[in-house]
Amino acid sequence: MTLATNFLHPAEMQQTIDAIRTFNRFYTRFIGALDAHFLGSRVSLSEARLLLEIAGNEPVQASALQAMLGLDRGYLSRMISRFEKHGWVSRDRSGQDGRSRPISLTAEGRALFADIDQRQHDEIAAVLTRLDQAGQQELASALTTARRLLSEASSPAGEARAARNVLDRPV
Repeated sequence: MTLATNFLHPAEMQQTIDAIRTFNRFYTRFIGALDAHFLGSRVSLSEARLLLEIAGNEPVQASALQAMLGLDRGYLSRMISRFEKHGWVSRDRSGQDGRSRPISLTAEGRALFADIDQRQHDEIAAVLTRLDQAGQQELASALTTARRLLSEASSPAGEARAARNVLDRPV
């Protein structure tokens, strides 16, 4: 069963797919997702996101980061090794479990994260200043709605709901 069965007309499904793909291409460029250096920093977007998760959850295990970000274990390991090499993170042995090596930001890692966080804030603020208050509210509402709908559709409950919609639909 595919999600296409949730639409009565395949043309409607194709229009939605096209709209999402067009937005993805726009937004990928808008945020610089393909740039080697996110917002002119020393790290890529993936690495900036990893810094964010470490900063918000430290000390944190690599396995927890892998689950949070949905990254391949090898890719995550290479990023963490790069962070260690640059002195942005430390991995000290846990006092409770000698095998455990939780990850924490170093002072340099915190400074890097703070710089990226401020750059991102400033970049978003600059864009928002070009919108009036109604436009800002419309954008925030649309983003909240998109996140909610996509989260629901990708959750097990959303999959069950999609299956019910197919079964309940008149033939």
